[in-house]
Amino acid sequence: MDSCLISEAPTLDDTVDGAVDHKGDPAKRSFSGAWKSAYFIIGMAVVDRFAFKGIETNLINYLTKLWSLFYGRFLNKALLLPGGSGEKGKACSLSDVEEAKAVLRLFPIWATCLGYGIVLAQPPTLFTKQGTTLDRSIGSGFHIPAASLQFFRALTVLIFIPIYDCIFVPIARSLTRKPSGITMLQRIGIGIFLIAITMVIAALVELKRLKTAEEYELLDMPKTTLPMKVWWLIPQFIFLGISDSFTNVGIQEFFCDQIPSELRSVGVSLQLSIVGLGSLLSTSLISVIGKITSGDGRDSWFSDNLNRAHLDYFYWLLAGLTAIGLAVYMFFAKSYIYNSTT
Repeated sequence: MDSCLISEAPTLDDTVDGAVDHKGDPAKRSFSGAWKSAYFIIGMAVVDRFAFKGIETNLINYLTKLWSLFYGRFLNKALLLPGGSGEKGKACSLSDVEEAKAVLRLFPIWATCLGYGIVLAQPPTLFTKQGTTLDRSIGSGFHIPAASLQFFRALTVLIFIPIYDCIFVPIARSLTRKPSGITMLQRIGIGIFLIAITMVIAALVELKRLKTAEEYELLDMPKTTLPMKVWWLIPQFIFLGISDSFTNVGIQEFFCDQIPSELRSVGVSLQLSIVGLGSLLSTSLISVIGKITSGDGRDSWFSDNLNRAHLDYFYWLLAGLTAIGLAVYMFFAKSYIYNSTT
């Protein structure tokens, strides 16, 4: 009987440090967490993505100028250190100083990832607007919505993540002797390189779209569907999905792993702010370029008539800026020292 009681009693390390259950009591591995919690988190994430992506990808067709304000909601202004160190007359403790230093040392990586955030603003906006001008018919009488092209990005992520874990990581592990195959920063860097390639592909496809409009004398008929299948846009969405599998996942891992446990929410905020601030920077860039290129009666790069616009120039510009950002990122990533105590 005693042995049964002993076997049923929780072990000394059963309590998870720094974690509580829904009642506020210390969380125990034997009674909480595991797949029960995982199912809840996954379910909530799926519902959230369905709601957000459904609005995000369709909003561009109706509220072009207000889209970035909606997308910029990711900006988290709560990047404040806990502990009340901001109270008047109260000196910062040593732990506050160390936590501040831990956040600041991440800033170069965060800043050099903003180029990635700017590019992420294009698929639900300019990519989607391109799709509205192309032939989206399937069979007779059915047309797919331009916003549904985002499906190929999500599908690529679902397919590539298992490939990454089951094929890429073992191969990389055999070469580098590292458990994860490559480091978090290397994973982010590969993704940034791939997103630069994405913009090159997007520029080439847009160039073909413009040549098609010119060939069929449709330059001044923006509401007429071009005789070019929408499937031409799929490669850029596929490369974008592969890039997400590297950079997006790597960024989440990096900012959550390299920040003190007391500041986990700040790590999440840093990751989300790359997307939010990147969107706002993209809007500012488009606004400035639009004004510069629309002078003297010329059509701007972002003319309402996409057949007269030059999105290809903008895509080449983003590819170049991303390449420069990658070079700066590699400089800081090479000298970064991982914090193994988090």
